[in-house]
Amino acid sequence: MRFFTLLAVIAGPVLFWVSPVRAQDNKEDVSFKTIDGVLIKGVFYTGSKGPNSPTVMLLHSWGGNCSQAGAQEFAKRLQEKGYSVLTFDFRGHGLSTTVEPEKFWKYQPNVNHVKGKKDQTTIKYTDFKPTYLPYLLNDIMAAREDLDNRNDSGGCNVSNILVIGAEEGASLGLAWIASEFYRESINKKNNAGVPWLWNPKLTLDRPASEDIAGAIFLTMPRFPQKINFPYSHFMSLTKEKIRNIPMWFTYGEEDKVGKADAAWFSDTFKLNRGDLKIKNLTLPIPKTTLKGGKLLGQPTLPTPTEDLIEKFLENMVKLRPNEAKKIRNANEYQPYPAPIQGLGFSP
Repeated sequence: MRFFTLLAVIAGPVLFWVSPVRAQDNKEDVSFKTIDGVLIKGVFYTGSKGPNSPTVMLLHSWGGNCSQAGAQEFAKRLQEKGYSVLTFDFRGHGLSTTVEPEKFWKYQPNVNHVKGKKDQTTIKYTDFKPTYLPYLLNDIMAAREDLDNRNDSGGCNVSNILVIGAEEGASLGLAWIASEFYRESINKKNNAGVPWLWNPKLTLDRPASEDIAGAIFLTMPRFPQKINFPYSHFMSLTKEKIRNIPMWFTYGEEDKVGKADAAWFSDTFKLNRGDLKIKNLTLPIPKTTLKGGKLLGQPTLPTPTEDLIEKFLENMVKLRPNEAKKIRNANEYQPYPAPIQGLGFSP
């Protein structure tokens, strides 16, 4: 079957949203803090639909940043199509290098996995051990808190969140999605028990995972930073419900490792069982060996990656036409550390 025939199965009819304002007029430099005192910096692009704009989170790879080639242009393009977009630098990357020493160095995983002194106010990813990768989940959790605040003030709609991750950013994005199955989507002032404790045994009114409209993973590695990543555990932890979230595991067609990894993910998440609404979830980017974020900003590709992503996003959102904005009571949120062990990682 030809490539474009497969793409038609994924994309369906294409929707075009016209922005009433120029994209560059709605760009905001943002910063927010993690539970362990890291100042995360990024950029937020307000969608033309305001409080009804689906929300995209862009997650870069280890060693990358949110301003690398093609990333900001891609964010602007999505904004022009009606999406709100949050893109940020993970800790130790780009501009996210400042920490509060009294918080950061009291968090034991930071002491165990990051080289530095207890009074050090800056960090760099080159000082991270590979085993520190899962702790970058704290950055995504802080980003979600920032988005909930924006949702409540009318800046976006977190009832439709779309995750786009490159390489290690993709791995972290999938782990974060799994964690959202065991968190309330609406924060409550008087939660029973300990509200900041992530607990898979709790009965939730509406899991935060229901806000995830879909995800696109650009060259997700089976062994990011050569560590064992508990992808299979995500299936058992969510009782296989995670596979019902549309996820596209794509890669450069001529990238043999990327192709093998995508096939493994297809088997692990049972993507070819035949019961999912979106098909061909390991469709490659044609005629290239490029990986991860380098698949963006390449207009000479036979089919630019951005074109394929845009169509896939449209199809995901069309599956959720009734997901109206909900107030999240973001001011009631009580931060908690990333549930590393609960997700199946070694501490």
